[in-house]
Amino acid sequence: MFHFLRFSREHTAATPLERPIGQSFTPLHLAAGLLTGLFFGVALALGKPLIVFAAILGLLLFLGVLRRPEIGLLLIVLVDASVVYESAIPVLPLGIGSFHGTDVILLGLLFLIPFNRAVNPAFKIIRTPMNQAVLIFFLAVLLAALYGLFITKVDYKIVMRMLRIFSYYLMFFIVTHFIHTKEKIKFLINGLLAISVVVSLAMLLQAALGSNVQIMPGRIETAKTFETKYEATRILPPGQTLIQVMLVTTFCLMITLKKHFLKSAYFYLLLLFGVANLLTYNRSTWVIQILSLGLFAFLVPGKAQKKIAAWVAVMLLLGGLSYAAIMGLGGKPAKTVAAMTDRFASLFTGEKIKESATLKWRRLENYAALKRLREDWVFGIGLGNAFAWKKKPISYMHNFYLWITLNMGIIGFLAFAWFFLLFLFRGFTHWRKIEDNYLRAVYLSFTIGGLGLIPGAIVNPQFREWYSIIVITIMIGLNESIRYNNSIRETVKIHG
Repeated sequence: MFHFLRFSREHTAATPLERPIGQSFTPLHLAAGLLTGLFFGVALALGKPLIVFAAILGLLLFLGVLRRPEIGLLLIVLVDASVVYESAIPVLPLGIGSFHGTDVILLGLLFLIPFNRAVNPAFKIIRTPMNQAVLIFFLAVLLAALYGLFITKVDYKIVMRMLRIFSYYLMFFIVTHFIHTKEKIKFLINGLLAISVVVSLAMLLQAALGSNVQIMPGRIETAKTFETKYEATRILPPGQTLIQVMLVTTFCLMITLKKHFLKSAYFYLLLLFGVANLLTYNRSTWVIQILSLGLFAFLVPGKAQKKIAAWVAVMLLLGGLSYAAIMGLGGKPAKTVAAMTDRFASLFTGEKIKESATLKWRRLENYAALKRLREDWVFGIGLGNAFAWKKKPISYMHNFYLWITLNMGIIGFLAFAWFFLLFLFRGFTHWRKIEDNYLRAVYLSFTIGGLGLIPGAIVNPQFREWYSIIVITIMIGLNESIRYNNSIRETVKIHG
């Protein structure tokens, strides 16, 4: 099952949307044209020109996304995993529920895969061992949804919302089928970096304004450590996972590419993303990033290790000078730095952090979940279901592994474990074979970043958060695309 299935080279041929109309016109195009004209005609007849105008703009945008799937992926990230309020996302109401605007993009791009296969014989389905793992995991999600709806009687809206969130794992297939050249991979990475810059700058502005004026979604609250509150703002926007992942990627690119880091744009991006990550006050994230970058330093060759040592020395010097300058100036920046310092120092307080209210509550969650699991460990309690603990319903859990086992049973847990561990296995066994320096840096950064998510999920359920799933899935899909790109290079070398 884990053997490599042969990739197809022919799938890089132009899709029907990239070829002249006369070469790809089908009855489906005719039907779509007639239905579109009928819709616009009825809307105009009813005196709804604004609806027509909005529909035309939406149609043009959708067609543009179908031509350039990488733009569609970036739109999904920008809308769902950055600093956009969910209430601002356009919603298409249906009789049995509704679609968010990005759901339409997701479904459209997924439909484009079989559509291209049907109308273009040169387009081949990309087959890798990850395909089976992703599909089996999603089937386990569907099973848990059906079990919740018909057996444990979970509310329909709750189940559908969870199912919608987990459906974004299917973005994997969009990435592997349409983002396969270095140019497209680099375009997507640069787009993710640009969105990360927007998120980071918004977080800096939010920190300056404080928690009384909220300009972005997510948790905006007063920073505190244990029972001490600070005149500083903790910011946890939907883009938090994106900047967490891109910080590692930026570091790996800065070290791998042969350019002095003070002259590299990645160095300054790293500083920006680093400050944004500090503003989350998320201790588990800080620890994981330090360990991830340490693992990268351990894996790379000696020359890169010397570069990392020089970079660390420069950063420590800059950090020390900045700390002294900010604390000397005083005011709000000094209070923010003091809050971050105390937060980080709390990691080394031993018994005090162990007995903190935060960890006590999470231990209680774990205990309650384990007790409930004894009754429903095979199929779980149904997707999105809550369970009572001393008459208090618990639906949100910080420990993802207990959550998925409780909601989807041991079947769901094993399906997820196979899917994600296979991604890591393929990453760590293949990264040295990637010939291109840029692609190798990205590939390794996603692998070690993915490894960091595993311990983090004990206290931070990123694998079930909508905004995190989007970033994680793109990360996994891009690694498979980089492997494919590298296999094409090897084939050209051998056969000319």
